[in-house]
Amino acid sequence: MTAQDDAGRAPARPDRENDPRFVRSRQALIAAITEILESGTSPDDVRVSDIARRAGVSRPTFYQHFATVSELTRTTALQRLTDVFAQVPEAVRGENWSIFIGKTLSLLLGSLRAQRTFFLTVLQGSTGAHLREDITKFISTRLLENSPLAAVISRREGPDSPQERAEFLAAGVMWLCVRWLRESDPDPVDSMVERISALLLAASGASQAEQDAVREGLAPEQS
Repeated sequence: MTAQDDAGRAPARPDRENDPRFVRSRQALIAAITEILESGTSPDDVRVSDIARRAGVSRPTFYQHFATVSELTRTTALQRLTDVFAQVPEAVRGENWSIFIGKTLSLLLGSLRAQRTFFLTVLQGSTGAHLREDITKFISTRLLENSPLAAVISRREGPDSPQERAEFLAAGVMWLCVRWLRESDPDPVDSMVERISALLLAASGASQAEQDAVREGLAPEQS
């Protein structure tokens, strides 16, 4: 039975979060899929029986926790991603663009690069769309709510909304990140941050004066 054959099964999920055996088996399943993903094996090629055997649990135990291999994969990836996001500091009003982009992207890209095989395997599998959406949402929120470029994104006239503009820019960043992770000899993190920084400023539609303002940590003048 393939991972795809598992779709549609409704797991029995009793409220056992305080049951040590329940917690241990869940952690064992997460550890098992982590080992598989870190080996570069696509979750699309993994069966429930493979994971259960590696975790030392039964198939019924697997279904007590997760409906499919895809759900287990996303849960595991989100757990790692949440840990990364939690380390990214919030921007402080008045900071310049270099400080903002450095805080937002340096740690994120560094973590993705350090865990390259794991994240690239997930991103390229059937659950990758969900993970890309999660990263895109994080970046777009930071651009719109914390970025020195937020005023430009929000004020620029057009048929789209500020949220859509921020998501468009963030999706471009996500695409660049995936392509970067695929490279056999990728640029250093600092170089990648500089490339993304320049592209975001240009793609935002900001004028040269506005770009100069955000680089200095100043509020762009109303046009």
